[in-house]
Amino acid sequence: MRVAWKDLPTLEERQAAAMENAVIAAKAIASYDRALRQNLSNYYNGINVVTLQTLLDFLAEKIGSFPAETGVTDLSELISVVSVATRQALKNPNEVAWAAPTLGELELVRGNGPAALRRYQQAANAPGVPYFEIDSMLGQLRLFEGLGFRTEAVAPVIKLLEKTHPAWQPAAQLWKGGRMQRAHDRRPYTREATLSREQRKRVTREDRRATRHLGRRQG
Repeated sequence: MRVAWKDLPTLEERQAAAMENAVIAAKAIASYDRALRQNLSNYYNGINVVTLQTLLDFLAEKIGSFPAETGVTDLSELISVVSVATRQALKNPNEVAWAAPTLGELELVRGNGPAALRRYQQAANAPGVPYFEIDSMLGQLRLFEGLGFRTEAVAPVIKLLEKTHPAWQPAAQLWKGGRMQRAHDRRPYTREATLSREQRKRVTREDRRATRHLGRRQG
């Protein structure tokens, strides 16, 4: 995942560069927040709101500026909502590869390193966990690491997933029904399934802009 601050040499420079693009991230948060409040069980929208908002607050504190206005005033309540929705999804064996790391990310937001590590371990051990999902987890964790967010808790999780992450993608992960899968075939079906076509377009557009500048995994 490429972001605007990726190649800057110091933590302070990376944090400042990310914060310069906070307005773009704030627009992405607002899009996810609107979609989430229409369907509180959609934990993909929920974790994006929670994590991006937490990162913006973290960066604002680090560089001594006011956080960008997102309209989110109930972050602690949203964390609880996302936790409940994700735990419910975790009961479905087909959701473990995505629900477990979402819970892990929530624990990182809360600053609970050991609990986060257990959730990522659960995800890494899920039967048939897709290669691209491990790669997505690592990309998000390296985002946190690059911005200096929860580094002590993040480092053990990265180490764990790097052991799981192969140097090459097994051919079996790429083939489906006798044909090579395109990238969009391999995306988790749960992430935006409950959005309307217009909502998906709006959220995806804002998400890509936030990913490019502040940093956020793309669905």
